[in-house]
Amino acid sequence: MEYPHLMDFIAAWFPDADLMGFETDEVVVKRYREVTPAEEVQKSLDELDDMLSKDTLPLELIDDRAWRTFDHQEEAREWLTTIRNALASPV
Repeated sequence: MEYPHLMDFIAAWFPDADLMGFETDEVVVKRYREVTPAEEVQKSLDELDDMLSKDTLPLELIDDRAWRTFDHQEEAREWLTTIRNALASPV
């Protein structure tokens, strides 16, 4: 699976988060949720759940889209779980 909604979200919001004044990843997700239709947020969440259910994450894809470097699977999984929890939390 390519994860188009999730990868668009990550690529659009996380690389420039510090330039936009967002201090934490949770703040990035909060701002995303404020301006994004609920259906799109749900698509990103569904794709994220699917990705996290896999034994191996597409580290190169995640690194590229987020402009971050994850040294191992568990580090990326922890970051994605933080994003997932923020996406799924009540508004």
